[in-house]
Amino acid sequence: MSTRTELGAHGAPHSTYAGNRPYSGAVALQRGRASRALLAGVIAVGLSAVLVVLSERASVRSVAPSDLPLLASGRAESIDDGDTFVFVPTSPESRNLRRVRIRLHGVDAPELLQTHGWAARSALAALLRDVRVSVDCYKRDARGRAVCRVTVESERLGAGPRDLELDLLEAGHVWHYAAYAREQTAVERERYAEAMAQAQAARRGLWQEDAPMAPWQCRERLRAGNQCG
Repeated sequence: MSTRTELGAHGAPHSTYAGNRPYSGAVALQRGRASRALLAGVIAVGLSAVLVVLSERASVRSVAPSDLPLLASGRAESIDDGDTFVFVPTSPESRNLRRVRIRLHGVDAPELLQTHGWAARSALAALLRDVRVSVDCYKRDARGRAVCRVTVESERLGAGPRDLELDLLEAGHVWHYAAYAREQTAVERERYAEAMAQAQAARRGLWQEDAPMAPWQCRERLRAGNQCG
């Protein structure tokens, strides 16, 4: 390899290799620092997003017994899963409530980790988009949610209010929650059971699986430390 002569300190000559990169180590170090800084920034942004979501969830207080029964109209703000959403009341009689987490009555959606869990969530989101939501809440569950009958109304969905839970059952996105059927009227029990049976026979939604696991069975498995899919 060829060399060239340069003058060092005090004019003393010294030789270097042509094409040598004396600063390559420093450049690599700077690049490593930049990469670590970028990674730290991405992590910080991700943590900030998580904190925002957790903060929003925490800001929805549990419904108080004194809030019930609750008859109100308003809109859906966000969707938790296939049977739970955050409701924002807009009717005058509910002015003391800012946001309420609603659990649909009479039905049970697959858990999000189950095969049809996210599809059920998407179906609920679609039915609650740009509609007037009316709730008839009669009790608080163990997680502090208001358990409610829910109807939706808009020009997009057709004339008159629609039973949200019944629509989900007919499309095969939820199960009839027979364990709590005693909280339903006789007419509701019959209509809900029939809607699920028809969806099952037509293999709609979650019934496209040969033997889908009921969500309450999934939760039991999870509590026992077993997998549920």
